[in-house]
Amino acid sequence: MLLEDGDEITVPLKTSTISIVGEVIFPTSLVYHKKYTLEDYIELAGGFANNANRNELIILHLDGTITRVHDRDFDNKLGNRLRPGDEIMVMPKINSSELQVTKDVTEILYRIAVGTAAILSF
Repeated sequence: MLLEDGDEITVPLKTSTISIVGEVIFPTSLVYHKKYTLEDYIELAGGFANNANRNELIILHLDGTITRVHDRDFDNKLGNRLRPGDEIMVMPKINSSELQVTKDVTEILYRIAVGTAAILSF
């Protein structure tokens, strides 16, 4: 879009969207509708991706507060707490064996770095 002399840009004072990010098929922002539930917004973003943790979501509210939703009964737990400007974060599954491998590799790299620093300081 090109702006020309005399064009005006209007920035609304209130946002009217809900963002759905993380492990969904098509992360997007959608216009807020009071009738839509949390599950509706996830479905409108293409549904859960393969790596989604379907049992835990995080809602980032525009005022900076966070709501964690821990089970599949999302809409009963959340009630009508979704508001315009909220961001729905679908977290990835975390495989504990992957965490252990990452921890082990990090520890090995740390020990190599400390050993190298000790040798180079002589």
